[in-house]
Amino acid sequence: MKRIIAILSGILLWCAGFLPVVQAQLPPTCTQSWVRYAAVQDPLMLGTQSHFTWIFDPTGVKEYRIYGNGDSVDILWSNRPGRYSIGISEISEFGCTGDTVWNSVIVQGIVIDLGPDKEVCENDSFIFDAGGDFGTYVWNDTATGRFFRGIALHTDTITLTAINDINCKTSDSALLIVRPRPNANIVDMASGRAVIDTMLCGNTSITLDAGTDGTFYSWNTGDITNFITVPAIDPLSSDSLLVYAVRVENVYGCAAEDSVLLRRCQISDNNGIPNVFTPNGDGKNDTWRIPAFDYFPRATVEVYDRWDRLVYRSSSRQYKPWDGKSEGKDVPMGTYYYIIKGMSSKEIKGNVTIVR
Repeated sequence: MKRIIAILSGILLWCAGFLPVVQAQLPPTCTQSWVRYAAVQDPLMLGTQSHFTWIFDPTGVKEYRIYGNGDSVDILWSNRPGRYSIGISEISEFGCTGDTVWNSVIVQGIVIDLGPDKEVCENDSFIFDAGGDFGTYVWNDTATGRFFRGIALHTDTITLTAINDINCKTSDSALLIVRPRPNANIVDMASGRAVIDTMLCGNTSITLDAGTDGTFYSWNTGDITNFITVPAIDPLSSDSLLVYAVRVENVYGCAAEDSVLLRRCQISDNNGIPNVFTPNGDGKNDTWRIPAFDYFPRATVEVYDRWDRLVYRSSSRQYKPWDGKSEGKDVPMGTYYYIIKGMSSKEIKGNVTIVR
């Protein structure tokens, strides 16, 4: 709907004597808006037939339409903000022309610029700044305020409409481009299973594979390939926990990370070592087996009776679980004492009882 603004004209009274020229400040308006201006006949000419002539500043007026005897005009202001003049003069039915009455109008233009399209990685935060100090901001999700923040989930068009205190309105939009992140899941290359916390025993090594979803790979070991091989961990090493981490980056610069914990296989405080077995030939619990013993290349075990006589000895290289015999003969029921070396940084000592 057009605004209608009245403008007083001035005319000579029957071509004798001039009316004073009236300078008026018209209400401000907006660029790219239609406004109707209506002439108000000189009071001295009421009851007569007059017509009106309008004068515009061509730099500020994009288009205009004059109606009737020029008693009103619709003006489409250009997109150039500024102060512009509008002149109007009245011509009476007697052919007398009044003074041109000049009026000024301030044409306001508001400009917002969301800048170039924004490219971010999936699940990154983003922010758009509308700038300026306008009365109202409306973003495409009905959010308000100068800033628009969020977490990038998918590509979207961000549109803003800004409105100032005289209801001038403008809009701008920018594309939020969301790039995917690569998958970064470390798996055991041999089995294809995900590696979470893994124990390496003896001469066992493992190849950690970060997949092929990335373009660039960076391990905390300094390697830049998509897979690395972790050698066997010395059981006597002081490092019992080793962390391997990888950063995977794709062509968009989006990255993901993963890490795994590798443990040195060791038995300490007799954890997991059986303390009783029943070598009676029934096929159940007939031998004394030390868990993971054969994974340790330098591991040895010795078992003694209560008189400190050696009754059993073995090494991981030729491991054979104890069957309760010494030199081919059954040892008596009772409690025996063992010493295990090479499975930990210290000797493991304990006892095992034979029940027949």
